[in-house]
Amino acid sequence: MAINEDVFIQKRSTLPKAPAMTIEKMPHEERSKGKKTRQSVEQLVDMMLETELITNERLFHQVLHNKHVVWLYDGEREGYLLAHEKDAVLLQTRKNGFTMYMPTNPIIYRVNGENYHLLTRIDSVRAKANLERLSRVPTPILSAARVNDCIVAMVVRFYETYIIDLQTQMLEKTENYYKQLYSQRFAQQELANLLAFIETINEHHMNWHPRGNGHEQLVTYVMGLTLLNHKVGHRIAGIENTNFELAAAYA
Repeated sequence: MAINEDVFIQKRSTLPKAPAMTIEKMPHEERSKGKKTRQSVEQLVDMMLETELITNERLFHQVLHNKHVVWLYDGEREGYLLAHEKDAVLLQTRKNGFTMYMPTNPIIYRVNGENYHLLTRIDSVRAKANLERLSRVPTPILSAARVNDCIVAMVVRFYETYIIDLQTQMLEKTENYYKQLYSQRFAQQELANLLAFIETINEHHMNWHPRGNGHEQLVTYVMGLTLLNHKVGHRIAGIENTNFELAAAYA
């Protein structure tokens, strides 16, 4: 049977390709006693990598190595969730010289063969997430990243990137169009629900009281988000009783 090469090439071109950038988490032995605030951020980074919904390049530049996520600056260098090894050892707080990245036993992600360290000075569990920060021009400080702001910025930028990149793919009108459309609608709805949830917990002052659990509520909600718990190709139940496969936001 003869193969229609034009059809074959067209179908092959619509299949997701492996992202060009490589991001690999290196083995790490946890030596800290008790649960640390930065562990929720670390888990979130790993979940985003696992989904393969956006390319590693986009994840790196929009979330992991984006100065708008953590707002850290020492007068010479910016701070990021993942900082290059040579910068990670230099970025310190002005007041007391604390390092922003773990000086010993760092959490390392290898990006295209180069070592990047995960930000570890993350605290302020009682400071509620500031949604206005997402649309403001950054005013970097150098103390510690606020964990709730950090988590929200990570997730919102991840979802926005996925939605935008899907829109770009949909312009090509390939056989994956409806899969991409349903994935985009689902992402838009889940993002809207997240922002509404944050506004709700922020409205109640007691959530951010020393005995409150606003941070725990936020972490639990984020870790349960559907997109962050599924990979490309997984079938999920969408809006309007649709059941579809999650689409990759790249060709």
